[in-house]
Amino acid sequence: MISHANKKGNNLNLHNKKYYEIFIFAILMFEFAVLNPGIQHMDEWNTTYYFLSYQDFGFNSRLLIGSIFKFFTEYISNSTLFYCILAVIICMNASVAVILGKILRNFPDESLSSLKVFIILFLINPFSLATLFDKGNFGIFDIYLVITTIIMMLVVRHNYFKWLIPALCMIALGIQQVYIVTYMPIIVVILIYEWYKSGYKKSYIVLCGVSFSLMIFLFVYFEFLAPELPFNNAKEVVSFLSHRTDIALSYVVINDEYFFKATNWFSEVWHFTSLFVIPYGVCALVVTSPLIVIFFSLWSTAFKKAKDKFAKFIMLLCITAPLISLPIFTQTDWDRWISAIFIVQFSLAIYFLASGFNCVIESADNIRNYFQKHKLLFAVIIIYLSMLMFSDERILFGIILEPVADSFQAFLAR
Repeated sequence: MISHANKKGNNLNLHNKKYYEIFIFAILMFEFAVLNPGIQHMDEWNTTYYFLSYQDFGFNSRLLIGSIFKFFTEYISNSTLFYCILAVIICMNASVAVILGKILRNFPDESLSSLKVFIILFLINPFSLATLFDKGNFGIFDIYLVITTIIMMLVVRHNYFKWLIPALCMIALGIQQVYIVTYMPIIVVILIYEWYKSGYKKSYIVLCGVSFSLMIFLFVYFEFLAPELPFNNAKEVVSFLSHRTDIALSYVVINDEYFFKATNWFSEVWHFTSLFVIPYGVCALVVTSPLIVIFFSLWSTAFKKAKDKFAKFIMLLCITAPLISLPIFTQTDWDRWISAIFIVQFSLAIYFLASGFNCVIESADNIRNYFQKHKLLFAVIIIYLSMLMFSDERILFGIILEPVADSFQAFLAR
């Protein structure tokens, strides 16, 4: 990510010497230490995918990570997988800490507190990276999608490395095709912004067009055109893979992903999703309302302050970015989808602040000024979100979803 253009050279004043990276990394690792399930309680719904590879099953969906693991080793024990996932999460947290620390250090003093508001909210809310740490999502492929997106954000303004973005988009879809309705808006909106900021250079619109086209093609392929596995059923796959690990592999996961026709899958899954869509949806809107209000205020005010129509269009993309995720809410993992929406929102906000997008900076300053006048409200929001982060039944979703999830699991296993 590119820091604000108005930097202060290499002077190491007191501000430059602050150890932002260590502080941010410590917060993320504390959250991980509290939320992670431990070696003996990893969810087989997430771990099973690590044993599926191109070498065994051809060019099919969600096999890239398993193929990389198999390249290095044939056998993966429960403890080995845990520590590998731990290493990946540490790398993700470290990269986020280094990037945010650099942005904070180089940001102009007059708006630094505005940036800090959004970074604090990003770090302490349960609808962010913390979702990827807990028992239900530990090891989920979203961690690799986040890392891939971070790399894209780092290279997007480089003259040569930015041309890696189409390949990185293909990698993201190879990891998991859900990328197209979760984190994809980050890179698409940023590419459009960089096209605008560069004076409409063709390279960025070409990058955006090629990247988006490749993602659409791979999504359609993996969802509807990928070949069937060379096995009769999921039980044969589990039997075939059982020698590779001491982890119990999930028959349901393999049957769900590779032996259930896509057309039937969406209709059947929606039948179960519809049972909790209203209570879950109302709960989600109420619980996330502070963040919804903050981001709507950020983008709508920036829209009004934007100096030209194209800048307004970019702000409109930010406001409407969550709409692209609506199709995935026909599926059951709502905690992941909600968190993906807010990770997208925070990523865009911090990127635009760091790159000096004036209308966003002015809008963020307004939000900062409001919270400076209402310090108690900001403190209440921080405490409220922090409490949700570490509650046993996070935002009541488990209570609402559990009976439906049990019925759904029984249906898939039949």
